[in-house]
Amino acid sequence: GANLKVAHSDGHCRSRAFPLWKQPEKLAEAIREIIDGWLPCQALAITMTGELADCFSTKAEGVARILDSVEEVAGLCGPVLWQTAGEFVPIDVAREFWQLTAASNWHALATFVGRAAQEDGALLIDIGSTTTDIIPLEHGRPVSVGMNDRERLESGELGYCGVRRTPLCALASEIRFRGQSTRLAAEV
Repeated sequence: GANLKVAHSDGHCRSRAFPLWKQPEKLAEAIREIIDGWLPCQALAITMTGELADCFSTKAEGVARILDSVEEVAGLCGPVLWQTAGEFVPIDVAREFWQLTAASNWHALATFVGRAAQEDGALLIDIGSTTTDIIPLEHGRPVSVGMNDRERLESGELGYCGVRRTPLCALASEIRFRGQSTRLAAEV
């Protein structure tokens, strides 16, 4: 929801800030720009987050609108989307089972990182601009208690505390300032 990131099988990658909540109508254009020079391609593999951005009334609407933008850009590249069921699916399946498509980025990362933790258990901690994911891995697979944002928030595996978009008031109600305890305003 705050950044677009792409990587090519040739090893190149790109990242750029994109505040989806401010300009959802420009998502397709932003995707097109960040993958410029890499189309056409054999496949476009996608993970999703951003469906909870304030510009969408519901998570289902967010998934649908993001998929619309992907479809607009992907053309004949055959987009496939990662789902928390642990597989890539075509865009029509991603639409039908949108609950598994929503916020699938954490699961895709954990599945990829799990390749390096095949033998023993491991803990993946991913601190992003908005959230922090804490994902247990066993035998190379994510074994989270929660599988969606609500369940992951309840289990403590997802926290809305990141390095860029977390307001100070979300971390503390007061700070020491000029030798005095000062209450914080609930502002960014």
